[in-house]
Amino acid sequence: MTAAPAGRALAALARRHGVATSYRDAQGHLRRATPEALRAVLHALGAGSPPRRPAAVEPVIVAWDGSLGALGLRLTPALRGRVRWSVRREDGAEESGCASRDGHGRLRIARRFPLGYHRLTVDAGGEQHRSLLLCAPRRAFGPEDERAWGVLLPLYALRSSQNWGCGEYADLAGLARWTARLGGAYVGTLPLLPAFLDRPFEPSPYAPVSRLFWNEAYLHLDALPEFRPSLRPAAAQLARARAAGLVDWKTLWSWKRRALAGALRTLLARPGARREQFLRFEAEHEDVMDYARFRAAGERQGCGWRAWPRRLAAGRLRAGDFDPQAARTYAYAQWLCGEQIAAAQGTRGARRLYLDLPLGVHGDGYDTWRFRDEFAAGVSGGAPPDPLAPHGQDWSFAPLHPQRMREHGYRYLRACLRHHLAVAGALRVDHALGLHRLFWVPHGMPAARGVYVRYPAAELYAVLCLESQRHRARIVGEDLGTVPPEVRPAMQRHGVARMYVLPFEASGQPRRPLRPVPAGAAACLNTHDLPPFAAFWSAARRTSWGRALADYLRRQGLLEACEAGGGAGADAVLRACLRWLGASPAALVPVSLEDLWLETRPQNVPGTGMEASNWRRKARRSLEQMRRDRKMLAVLRQLRRARESAS
Repeated sequence: MTAAPAGRALAALARRHGVATSYRDAQGHLRRATPEALRAVLHALGAGSPPRRPAAVEPVIVAWDGSLGALGLRLTPALRGRVRWSVRREDGAEESGCASRDGHGRLRIARRFPLGYHRLTVDAGGEQHRSLLLCAPRRAFGPEDERAWGVLLPLYALRSSQNWGCGEYADLAGLARWTARLGGAYVGTLPLLPAFLDRPFEPSPYAPVSRLFWNEAYLHLDALPEFRPSLRPAAAQLARARAAGLVDWKTLWSWKRRALAGALRTLLARPGARREQFLRFEAEHEDVMDYARFRAAGERQGCGWRAWPRRLAAGRLRAGDFDPQAARTYAYAQWLCGEQIAAAQGTRGARRLYLDLPLGVHGDGYDTWRFRDEFAAGVSGGAPPDPLAPHGQDWSFAPLHPQRMREHGYRYLRACLRHHLAVAGALRVDHALGLHRLFWVPHGMPAARGVYVRYPAAELYAVLCLESQRHRARIVGEDLGTVPPEVRPAMQRHGVARMYVLPFEASGQPRRPLRPVPAGAAACLNTHDLPPFAAFWSAARRTSWGRALADYLRRQGLLEACEAGGGAGADAVLRACLRWLGASPAALVPVSLEDLWLETRPQNVPGTGMEASNWRRKARRSLEQMRRDRKMLAVLRQLRRARESAS
């Protein structure tokens, strides 16, 4: 048996695999990784397996703007002479030629290729080496002069007179139309991805079953041609569900699951164009059918896939492993989701949705089952200790494996991005630091003992920029928390908008207490993980910074003199801050609708679970009430005028 590496050998092995042996925390203190944590993370990376001979050519090569330039080679005897290369473009066309190495052992191919994902083959002495040639624009999509605004609300929190006690895609469409009439460009919400709502149960939008499909629980069923009134819950049940302050996810899903099965039976029994459309959808979308079979198998097993029988857990489902009607019901639900989200994004290519791509997926979800080779086992993604979480955070999801996703040509990441960008005008990428490095926590160890693992940032930005430009959708990177110095310059270089969250932007200068808003940023008052503005201001108003902020807003002409200082009320300061953000060079100013009626309760309290009503609390006002609220309308019109002045 080979002895476990220790000391300098362990540190060298860690560096070779992109594992940091130390890092500086939020207070600037140096934290060193323990040998046990390093060994666990290296094992998850496969460093303990027999080493493979390094490839002569990297599995992924980035050609910015299609210009390949010099290609680094690991020299083998076959590569010491003249080398033949060929590129099979994604449109099927082929280009080829011969090239020699320069004095640094690099192959120079003086060609410019169209943007896209192409296959490069290097052929020398009978040896062939293949790579993904990633020809990407340097910058993500985003008009430099954009001065947009939008509204934010978790979809589950959206009340209406037509839903079943939880916001639905039809409500999202209604909110988008109302916002557009007021001049808003975007409607933002939390991730709209499927969740486990039975066994297992995890309603968090940041622990989805998959990042490749939509949440079936948000479907609006009443208007379907195949829906029968008998499938609707009793009127008294619906009334109680709508009046409740919290979403009852389990009851909601039991209603929706039963109604979907009944509507599908009606659809299949009725010959006609709509049935043919669904049958064609089934035939043309094997990815959806695979997901549907997974969900149906999960219903039968009643547990996460890691506890399934060995063959099923290995990803091999057969007839008899699941109820075929259950599988068709999930496929039908995804077909409906596609229809209803398309309606929510707007007409004539409006692309009104500002969606959210979570960093990870549920450990028992579809993605880790079907794409398991691209995820690291035995570790979780998390965050190091900071003032808000002094013991660190373990987010309980399997992180993507930095090398294996390269070897698979980023197929999973590309699919996740395309799923969202096909319907979104803007996409917020959760924890954009993960493009550079991610904190891995070995299973069985406290979060504080985690270590950072490096990711291939240039390649990840290349995929992000290419998909963003192809779909003409803006990318916003969530860059909050402890940010390494290389992250924000890289985001700026590649046109990924950073986030400007007002409570985090204190400058330390009494005369100008806020740092200026960077051009092109997404500027807002808070996030779903922070207290709403009224709660924030209640604590901040009598601090020296709060008084300085109120005085600054008065000098800017945004607050009346009588409202400045410690006596400034939340409503006046909210309006002033929104006008200040609106007049800034930010590309997007999203405003939480709950702030407009001075909500004080957060949607999520990090570090807590269901006992804090996370991911369940509904808005105090319904969509119908918002449309009639003159005070809300006045604030949004002020924001619109501020944005127009910034243009």
